[in-house]
Amino acid sequence: MQEALAALKRTSLGLLACMASLAPGSVFGQTLDEVAAEVRAAEIAFANTMADRDLEAFLSHVADEAIFFSGQVLRGADAVRVAWSPYFEGDAAPFSWEPEDVEVLDSGMLAFSSGPVRDPDGNRIGTFNSVWRLEADGRWRVVFDKGCPPCGMETIDSTNGAEDVHDLSEHRLREFAKQYTAAWCSQDPASVAAFFSPAGSLKVNDGAPAVGRAAITEVAQGFMTAFPDMQVIMDELLVRDGGAVYEWTLVGTNTGPGGTGNRVRISGFEEWLIGADGLIAESRGHFDGDEYRRQLEEGVTEVTNGTNE
Repeated sequence: MQEALAALKRTSLGLLACMASLAPGSVFGQTLDEVAAEVRAAEIAFANTMADRDLEAFLSHVADEAIFFSGQVLRGADAVRVAWSPYFEGDAAPFSWEPEDVEVLDSGMLAFSSGPVRDPDGNRIGTFNSVWRLEADGRWRVVFDKGCPPCGMETIDSTNGAEDVHDLSEHRLREFAKQYTAAWCSQDPASVAAFFSPAGSLKVNDGAPAVGRAAITEVAQGFMTAFPDMQVIMDELLVRDGGAVYEWTLVGTNTGPGGTGNRVRISGFEEWLIGADGLIAESRGHFDGDEYRRQLEEGVTEVTNGTNE
């Protein structure tokens, strides 16, 4: 181990000496623009692995110690493999991306790449941000990656003049929330899970989070089984950076197996973190558990003035 560390130090010192001898604005005999072009090409090749449905090629662009932010922090290439492999299932890519902005440090060792993430129809659903590092084998690999809803855009041109992109993003989120509400009313639990990223999570109050679509399907199935006539009402959607707060009311009769037969009307909210794929990467749900249990035992009478008894 000590011999390896000594060799690493010698290599690092040699690199620093070499870099010090270069003219400002050049890296190993290349201009910063030329290095940036290499990073851009690496990003494009990285994106092509998704279109080609090639997980192994995708991982070849990821550093062993990379950190990806996908609702949860993924540390290391192995964790990235587990979380991202569902994106490579099936014949059609769930999303695509392309670099817009690429910048390189003067040292030529680190670079930043950012650009749009698009759904299969070409609509912009997010923005990716990646940090690339020049590795010992001469290849650029991603060391940090984080997506967010569309950002970095102030206005776009339209026939009616400049239109606020934030408003467009908010509109899409509201439509997304309406469809999510309909899924909860459908008695099809898998349709609820489809609104989550493949490695997304759903946490209800203080319970352990359900991670992945299969686990989220089980959570939704539990409510749908308990309340065969369940209806969910979207009360409000509060859009904020990186996601939204989805406020809801659940109405149903507990006539499922072992149910009390009582009517329930309970309100709550979910805090959403939206992933780069435009789906829910993390949802933290909250409602009054004590009141919910009381209603299960005693029921609730809905009256026309909007109050409950």
